[in-house]
Amino acid sequence: MNRLGRVQAWWVLLATMGPLSVVRAQESPPAPSLEDLVARAMSRSPSLQALQSRYLAALRAVQPAGALPDPMVEVGYRQEGRPWDPMRPGSMAEVSMTQALPFPGKRRARREEALASARVIEAETRAWQQRVIARIRATYAHIHALDREREVLHAVSGLLDLVGATTTGRHVAGQADQEALVKVQVERLRLRERETEIEAAREVLVASLLALTDDPADVPFGPTTPLPEVSLPEGDLEEATIASSGLVAVGRARLQAARRHLEASRMEARPNFLVGLGAGSTLMPEAVLTVRFGVEVPVWASQKQVPRIEQALMEMQSAEADLRQQEATVRSELRAAQARFRRAEALRTVYREGIEPEVSLALQAALAAYRAGTGDFSTVIEDFRGLLEARAALARLEADRFEAWAAVQALVTPIRTLEEVPQ
Repeated sequence: MNRLGRVQAWWVLLATMGPLSVVRAQESPPAPSLEDLVARAMSRSPSLQALQSRYLAALRAVQPAGALPDPMVEVGYRQEGRPWDPMRPGSMAEVSMTQALPFPGKRRARREEALASARVIEAETRAWQQRVIARIRATYAHIHALDREREVLHAVSGLLDLVGATTTGRHVAGQADQEALVKVQVERLRLRERETEIEAAREVLVASLLALTDDPADVPFGPTTPLPEVSLPEGDLEEATIASSGLVAVGRARLQAARRHLEASRMEARPNFLVGLGAGSTLMPEAVLTVRFGVEVPVWASQKQVPRIEQALMEMQSAEADLRQQEATVRSELRAAQARFRRAEALRTVYREGIEPEVSLALQAALAAYRAGTGDFSTVIEDFRGLLEARAALARLEADRFEAWAAVQALVTPIRTLEEVPQ
């Protein structure tokens, strides 16, 4: 086989191998819709189920926190006179019950402290929902960008076929050297290299997405549907962010829990009471009634209650500082997400209305000139790469824009409370 024959054989082989994986991907069942993926995560995620169980367990602890201590029942015998003479007339037997009574307000403070701890878990659930919804949307958008780029590779491979055919024809006519044919083959290999990278990156993203929805890793996940057209809400969003952010809700819940803990700690410094009632009989027989009342004396308050109050006060001050920091954090996240959205939207317009059409026209002109024998082959390859990069960049900008929108929505959209989440 001569040199031209070997070159043509390589070209046929590469042209045959190029689009196979793209075709297989297109024949796969379509991916679930974005709304379906979010619904799956909200109803089936093990993380959400764990939070639900923690919340229900915390609610079960509210009533016991304010319950009375169990009473103590005692049976006693008293003997008068010399020892070991149980039948002396003054001896008596008695049954008594003693009940500890917390200082008024202690039981309420304990219940409110336990309920505030449960509300922290509820707020953590809201924050988890916001994070996961944003992650699902962002991951889906980047999978869609890879699908779009894969479609671009499949489309431009047809242009490369045209360039290859033209180069082969000119080579046969003695108007192009073998270097041009080799460069076409290199571009074909580069397309396959990029396609392999896309497949690997897509598998990683799909695996992370299916982990959020609790789906098996081998579930078919075919081509994604187009991303919906989105826009940022109008007006000043900082107030809505502070009101709806799950992170801020967690900070507020923890501050409330710290306040309740401080209140309960102060109440615990109050003395408890003891009341008792007993009944018995002597051997005469004569009935005996005993009534007892006691008060705890806080002798060791400086070693027990006072340090606990100081600790609770410091925890509340820490929670106040954390809440201020979380509010500042979500404001910063909002501004950053808005900036990313505006950047992606502006660049998308530049690529869609300027760079991509211009590069496409440049490639057509370079290819026409090359086929006419007046153009340079290196210009064709350069414009071919420019078109490929422009269309891939446009797909990535679409994903970045949608991801930024999802981040804003996660900050400004109220989330269902835990009681509203499907059990």
